[in-house]
Amino acid sequence: MKLTPRVLLLSLAFAFVTPALLAGEKKVEPAADAAKKGANVDTAAHKASPGAEAVVHAAIANRLAMYGDANKDAISLIAAARILGDLGIQTGKYEIRTVVTQAGAKGDAKVVTAAASGQTDYTIGAILARARQHAGGRKDLLALADEAAKSTTRGRAGGPIMVPARVDTGHTNLHTISYRGGEPATVVVVGSPDADFDLVVKDESGNVVCRQTGLGDSACRWTPKWTGQYRVEVANIGRANNQYRVWTN
Repeated sequence: MKLTPRVLLLSLAFAFVTPALLAGEKKVEPAADAAKKGANVDTAAHKASPGAEAVVHAAIANRLAMYGDANKDAISLIAAARILGDLGIQTGKYEIRTVVTQAGAKGDAKVVTAAASGQTDYTIGAILARARQHAGGRKDLLALADEAAKSTTRGRAGGPIMVPARVDTGHTNLHTISYRGGEPATVVVVGSPDADFDLVVKDESGNVVCRQTGLGDSACRWTPKWTGQYRVEVANIGRANNQYRVWTN
C-alpha cells in the first residue's frame, strides 16, 4: 500500500486541527537602545515566512500523530513522522519556570530537554516505533515506516523547534525564548484535545504582544521590532494536569 497524497490528505483530515493553528535557541543580536521603544512587536508587519509557516505544519503533524496514537493507526503515525522529518524538526532546550496561579498549588523551576517519564514522546523515532507496533506485521506498512525513517535525515536544516513540557492544573509554565527582529515569530502549544490553556506572550518589558485562550491548541504570531527575549506563558486553567508541546521557530 503506497502512502499516496490522497491517503495523506485523508489522514490529515482526521487530525483535530483547531482554528488557532490557522490564524531554538538563537543568537541574540543586541539592538540600539534608541530603537527599543514601546512593545517589541511590529503591528504593521503582516508578512509570513517559511520558518513561521513550518511551525504551523509541525503542529498539525503533531496533532495527526496524536490521532494515530488514539486510534492505533500506523498510516497516520507514518505520515506525521514523514512530515516532521521533511520539516527538519529540532528538540529545544529551555528553562521552564513553573509558578502558582491558583490557591493551594506549588511551583518549582526546572530545565526540560525531552519528554518526561509518563509523557508521550513525539520525536520522529518514537512516533515510527509506535507505527511499527500498530502495523500488525504488515510488510507494506513496515516498509513505509523504514522509508520514513530514512527520509528524516534529508529534512531541511533549522526546522521548527519542539519543547515538550507538562503543566499541572493551577500552574503556569514560563518559557523564555529569543526571537530575531524583523523576522515573523510563531508559537503553537499543542496539548490534549480537552486541554484548557491560556497562552500569553510578553516582551522583555512585560508588554503583552499576544494572548490566546480556550480549549484545544493555542497559537500566537507576531513580528518583533528588534531582537530580544520573550516570555511564553502557558497557564493550565483546566481541571486536569496536562502534557503539551511548544512548537516555535
